[in-house]
Order: sequence, then C-alpha cells, then structure tokens
Amino acid sequence: MAKEWAKGWQYAGDKMTVFSATEEKVIEDRQLITGQNPRSDHPIAAKFVGALDRATATA
Repeated sequence: MAKEWAKGWQYAGDKMTVFSATEEKVIEDRQLITGQNPRSDHPIAAKFVGALDRATATA
C-alpha cells in the first residue's frame, strides 16, 4: 500500500531513516541544519559547531 501512495512522490525510491515517537523524543532535538550549495559549507559548519556547543553546555 505504501508503494502505491509513493507513486509520483519526489522522494520515492530514496532511502530514509525513521524513528518511532519514543526514539525521537530521546534522539532528535527537532533542529535541522542544512545548506543550499557547496559555498554554504563554512556557514553551516559554524552553525553546527555552535549547536554542538549549546548541546554539550546543557548536558
């Protein structure tokens, strides 16, 4: 049934990782850091390091 629903979906055929609601509460912080193109690698790295610093400061 899921394959039928995915027909025409832009991500059909891509591999994905899925977490249960319980795992998501423990594992994910609901923050996604992403970029548009290779030129954004330095700004993304800076954001990522900042997010890690904040996460480890509260841990």
